[in-house]
Amino acid sequence: LDSPDTHQREQFRLRHSDGSWRWVEAVATNLLGEPSVHGIVLNYHDVTDQRLAQEKLIQRERDLAEAQKVAHIGNWSMDVQTGLVRWSDQLYEVFDIEPEPAENLYDRFMSRIRPEDVLSVTQNIEQARTAGQPYQHEYQIILGNGQTRTVASVGHAELDASGKVTRVFGTTQDITERKKAEASLRESEARYRALYEDSPVSLWEEDFSQVKLALDDLRQNGVTDFRGYFAAHPEFIKASLEGVRITDVNRATLQLFGAQDKRELLSAMSRFVSNGALLDFQEELINIA
Repeated sequence: LDSPDTHQREQFRLRHSDGSWRWVEAVATNLLGEPSVHGIVLNYHDVTDQRLAQEKLIQRERDLAEAQKVAHIGNWSMDVQTGLVRWSDQLYEVFDIEPEPAENLYDRFMSRIRPEDVLSVTQNIEQARTAGQPYQHEYQIILGNGQTRTVASVGHAELDASGKVTRVFGTTQDITERKKAEASLRESEARYRALYEDSPVSLWEEDFSQVKLALDDLRQNGVTDFRGYFAAHPEFIKASLEGVRITDVNRATLQLFGAQDKRELLSAMSRFVSNGALLDFQEELINIA
């Protein structure tokens, strides 16, 4: 405040008469050069609401950054008119790029994309930029250390009142670990399928959901002695057997029943069920009832 007409601002907290703390901004103005004032003028303003709003915004930004870090996802935007590209901090991490001037960012981004994917990525961005076409795209990038990662990008366009695209924005997520897990699951399923089909033991996959509903209905109607009920109502056993949906069998099962293929066995299961099998099925129902 050494020079005339200069200002100095300071924010601090004061306790209100109701016991609460309030944020106050003090503005000091040098009016020593004004003959009518010849002094330092202080103005005070209650800025509590502004401070609280600012703190909430900062916290939301911090929460967003933490969530993006955990999910390995970042967001980006491009101003169509100026070509200015903005990235969130986590997106730099995903692409292994140091923050740098915005004018160099797009070129650095393209340099990280695997050559085989450059054309499709470019086409997606161009379609969003010129025609407002949203997109979802998975592609691979090559980091500075030569490691290949898989990312998933989602892009959208923002239009003005006339329908012209003004901004393109979206997210990009590192899904490498998810893709590895999916591949591992497919390999595991293939191994299980091979063991299932090649097993010398007859194996079945059955859906008992309809039978379970029928048993629950009996229980709700007061049936407790299921052995006695089944003896008095043998038709329930046959109806329940027809309600079991056989979803799959292995080759040993086809050989056991002399069926040509799975379709023949699954479409006419009742032809392959003996009276002894009905008794076994009845015991199975009693065990699960």
